[in-house]
Amino acid sequence: IKNYVSDVYLRMLLENAYVLLYPSLYEGFGLPILEAQSFGVPVITSNISSMPEIAGDGALYVDPKLVRSITSALEKIISNKKLRNKLSKKSLENSKKFNWSITTKLLLSNLYKKEFIKK
Repeated sequence: IKNYVSDVYLRMLLENAYVLLYPSLYEGFGLPILEAQSFGVPVITSNISSMPEIAGDGALYVDPKLVRSITSALEKIISNKKLRNKLSKKSLENSKKFNWSITTKLLLSNLYKKEFIKK
């Protein structure tokens, strides 16, 4: 098990990923989702916490406590190339909504559960 993955190796993993499976029980923000989506990688993630807000339309959502929910989503992406391609395009679109300014504000908002974003 690796505790650290270099930026070069992470990029290679993401460029070659078929899907990102990220069934987190609790996540403050979801940066791995955005990293994967910036490469057009479809995401399977939790339907709780900040995941739906971050992943948008580029993901399938699962109950992270139910193995059947997770396996069903994996089966859908693996068996349905049209769905995977659609999610891939949506992933790229979604990742463009986040720049570092927006991402930092959302991250702080989620970390401290306060509204730091001035309108």
